[in-house]
This record gives sequence, C-alpha cells and structure tokens, in this order.
Amino acid sequence: KILKELRDSIKAGKEIAKEAVDALTAEKDVDPEEMMVPVDMEEMEDLDDMDALVEKLGAKGVAEVFLKAQDRLAANKDKIPEDSLPLPMTAKEWKELAEQAELEDMEEESLEDEEEEEDVDEDDGDGAAEPAAKKAKT
Repeated sequence: KILKELRDSIKAGKEIAKEAVDALTAEKDVDPEEMMVPVDMEEMEDLDDMDALVEKLGAKGVAEVFLKAQDRLAANKDKIPEDSLPLPMTAKEWKELAEQAELEDMEEESLEDEEEEEDVDEDDGDGAAEPAAKKAKT
C-alpha cells in the first residue's frame, strides 16, 4: 500500500515526506493485515540507517530506490528458483518470521560461544598456556 502510494505520488510530481519513506521500514504501528511486498535490495546500502539514507538521498530518492527494488524483483523473478522466490505476506507473518530468525541467530551465537569455550578447554591437556609471540625489535 505504501509503495503504491509513493509510486502514485512520484508519478504525479508530488512532494515525498520523510514520514512516508520511514513507513517503508517501520516495525511499529503497522496494521497486522497490511501486505508486505518483497523487493530486491541487493544494490542498496545503509538500509539499517534510514535517517542517514534520507539525509543522503532525500525522501524522494529513497522512495525511488525502493520502487526500483520492487521493479527489479518483478523483472528478475523468473530467474529466481520458485522455492526461493519471496512472496508477499502480511505484516503479522513478517514479524513472526523476523522473530523466528532472531531467535535462530541467538541460538546460533550461543552454540558458537559454547564451541569456543570447548576449544579453549581442549587446547592443551597439560594446562600450560603457550607464551604469546614476542614482537620483533625495530
């Protein structure tokens, strides 16, 4: 809905407000039934910092980047394997997936930490630590 409104506003030559592009990545205050459409953000950088992006490109520039990303996905979806093709989903479904991915990341980090601790414990059976390498005198 937001992308469609932005596309219509740009076509009509209207001013794009920062709030409109902020709504593209907003996680709060989103109607759970709002449809989220996939976009191809491969060429996008600094997506984590929307304020910096708006400062760099302007609200209209950011809107145009998102619209191009939507168009790029539509143009290339035939090249993406069907089982990997992202599909539209509701905001509720998206949030659930994001929470699940976050939990999986946390579990993965926990496992990595445990493996590192095991590696440290198994380094040397005699308990003697290897001396640190000395720096060469210059």
